[in-house]
Amino acid sequence: MSETETPFDPYNNRRHRDLRNRLSTALVASLLTGDPGPFAAEAVILDRLDPDPAQRRYLADRDEVLARLLNDRAALTGVWDIAIALWNHGLFFEVHEIVEDAWREALGAERDIMQAMIRAAGGQVHRAGGNEKGARRMAARAWPVLEKYLDRLPIANGGELIAGLKSESLILPRLLQRSVKTRDKT
Repeated sequence: MSETETPFDPYNNRRHRDLRNRLSTALVASLLTGDPGPFAAEAVILDRLDPDPAQRRYLADRDEVLARLLNDRAALTGVWDIAIALWNHGLFFEVHEIVEDAWREALGAERDIMQAMIRAAGGQVHRAGGNEKGARRMAARAWPVLEKYLDRLPIANGGELIAGLKSESLILPRLLQRSVKTRDKT
């Protein structure tokens, strides 16, 4: 990025926010179906809207992540697998989107866990936008639920995640998937 180029800022730039939201929906659809078509179709439409350099870079970054994840599609067998992969690529807005869609149908502890993970991811979205207060608020609402259901989390390093959410820095770890065998016991 050159000194004069505007950074991608979906928090203060409506065009950037719209692009983020549309691409997020398309990226999640592509990952859920294993078909790059929804993302590719949206990218073509957005390209016709004459995106600025920051938007082009954002689109290219998302396209690269999608290609990597689709290349390893066999490992992405469900919402949690996809959410963890997105988290580990720093795509917290997309984590929020995919888990929120599943959360609407979930019940009981699974619903609570999903809501806490949505909040954890949402906190990172706030943090990226410079809203530290919002990030801390989301973290403070997420970690007690994650702690309550620690043994039922879809990740193997829930304790590390909780510690990060409780920390002053709010630096969160990469997530480690639980083995299928371990998840089946919960």
